[in-house]
Amino acid sequence: MKRHSSLSTRLALVTFSLQLCLAALICAPDTFATRELQPQGLAARSTQGPITIAVDATEAARKILHARLTIPTKPGPLTLLYPKWIPGEHGPTGPITDLAGLKFTGSGKTIAWRRDDVEMYAFHLVIPNGVSSIEATLDFLLPAGTEGFSSAASATANLVVLSWNQVLLYPEGYGSDDLVYDASLHLPSGWQFGTALPLDMGARVSRNGGTLDFRPVSLTTLVDSPVIAGSHFRTIRLTESTAPSFQIDMVSDSEAALQMSPEQIANYKQLVLEANALFGASTKRCEKPVRIWYRTSLFIHGMANIAGRQDWPRLIMSSQ
Repeated sequence: MKRHSSLSTRLALVTFSLQLCLAALICAPDTFATRELQPQGLAARSTQGPITIAVDATEAARKILHARLTIPTKPGPLTLLYPKWIPGEHGPTGPITDLAGLKFTGSGKTIAWRRDDVEMYAFHLVIPNGVSSIEATLDFLLPAGTEGFSSAASATANLVVLSWNQVLLYPEGYGSDDLVYDASLHLPSGWQFGTALPLDMGARVSRNGGTLDFRPVSLTTLVDSPVIAGSHFRTIRLTESTAPSFQIDMVSDSEAALQMSPEQIANYKQLVLEANALFGASTKRCEKPVRIWYRTSLFIHGMANIAGRQDWPRLIMSSQ
């Protein structure tokens, strides 16, 4: 058992180090210059108004997610797409078979839709005159099977892993960097969460259930920033005063599964120090999260921690 545990730890550490290497490459200075995250920068880059998405995860224990989207439109034909090609999965793995209850309304009236005859991820609508935005409601039935990537089992009675691509639609003809999403998430009472998605610090946020309001981000960032939440949650800080800063967020079905030995924690801390020494630490925000799964549902994620700034959520692990 001890040898097996040691091997598992080494494999996890190797994977983490590879993720850090990739993060260092992704967060090169040239990248920062073209991926502005401030809302005004997003608005200038977007070719249409922001899309709002409100996800209700209060029935996650029953393996059901509810979502409501408000999408700016203009009269005439409109095609909406469900994400098909998911980053990091290298195939058309979008779990559209678990999409249910799709309905569209505009100005309080139902809008008819039809599925494309060939591309099953596309939905066609005709927007009536006088309608400047439509509301889409849908349910996502969280799978119970273990096959697949983000489409595999991701919820129990005590936790959920929210992959935003499972609960959203986007208009055809836009790049993922050109669409802005204003997201919120409602969690069961008593559940805590971790994510690389930046919170709207102007809104009142509770770490124990309730509704979380996030800052507007591109569709690229949203899909790349899953959320873990649950009744058994733990955060381990890997750095204290260095920039960038890192922490580990864990969620599990029991408190016992959240335990990590001092040796394991020390190894993770050392990896961060070595990665910073090798690639250099940036004080600019990296839009790409660094993450790895460990044991039940350990999630390491990255977010900016600009030197001297105190307005970032402390629960979020920084990799900037």
